[in-house]
Amino acid sequence: MNWPECYIGIPHKEFGRDRDGADCWGLVRLVLLEQCKLFLPRYDTVSPADYAAMIEAKRKTPEWLGVIEPAMQPFDLVRMWTTVKTKDGRIRAPVHIGIAAPGKNILHMQEGDSAICEPFAAIKHRVVEIVRHRGLTEHGTV
Repeated sequence: MNWPECYIGIPHKEFGRDRDGADCWGLVRLVLLEQCKLFLPRYDTVSPADYAAMIEAKRKTPEWLGVIEPAMQPFDLVRMWTTVKTKDGRIRAPVHIGIAAPGKNILHMQEGDSAICEPFAAIKHRVVEIVRHRGLTEHGTV
């Protein structure tokens, strides 16, 4: 079985961090913990917009490396634009995150739905950046 298949269909749950339900960060964190034994912060007490800012700040530390699309490999994180509700309406913000899967696919959580895997080409227009944790080798293991 291809590892992404184990996560497809996990239901969306705001601040969820396990197989009973997850948000986009919860899904990424779960995959890296189970598949790579890489522990990332829970960020389960802040909003997606806040943890996106935390990820961006962390991105500037030496533990994360920027990756260009042709070099993307499984377990790289893919940060994306999405539309979010605010008190003033809806805005486009770089607060969604997914994880690269084999075959140039992206596993991510659809808000209000469940985890899906779709081709990178389908979400390419939404990509803000691709990053790789230094704790991973090119084979996606610690």
